[in-house]
Amino acid sequence: NFNDLHVKERNENIYVLDINANQWGILRWDFSKYRDAIITEAGLLELTSQSVTLGGNYIKALGEDFGMEFGKVRVIEILSGDPLWDQSTVTYNTLTQNEKYSNVFNTQMVYDFDVVEGPVGKNYITISKPVLQRLVDGTTKGLLIRPLGAVDVSFYASENQDESNSAKLYFNNGNGN
Repeated sequence: NFNDLHVKERNENIYVLDINANQWGILRWDFSKYRDAIITEAGLLELTSQSVTLGGNYIKALGEDFGMEFGKVRVIEILSGDPLWDQSTVTYNTLTQNEKYSNVFNTQMVYDFDVVEGPVGKNYITISKPVLQRLVDGTTKGLLIRPLGAVDVSFYASENQDESNSAKLYFNNGNGN
């Protein structure tokens, strides 16, 4: 568990969600006030880059069709596992409750994206209407963020006092909200 990962910015500890080959991030929200909402369109997940390290000439090594898939970050639905995980103690095994990967995570990705490099880089990831509806009604337990290839990215975490860089999920619930 890496819940307390942080960097120093302006002599202050800034918490980050670090994504790399050995660390995946998980996100969830409290949708209880939207439980009966009908989602009318796709939404947007906003993640803000704190730092990005990329590498690997995948196109040269694997060819363009396959190589272009690497060097990105993938967003995946969490379909089962422990829905009440505690961010200070959760691990892969506690989240999955020792189930197979394919039993816990949707094996079809939600979205792959190129990370915006540089500090305070805003990443906007489309969350489809069906996935968003499953998130709101509780069918989907959250989102998994993992790398494709040699990617090490830190996103600003929600624990920071400056919420302008925290992960956000924008959506319309049909009531103009």
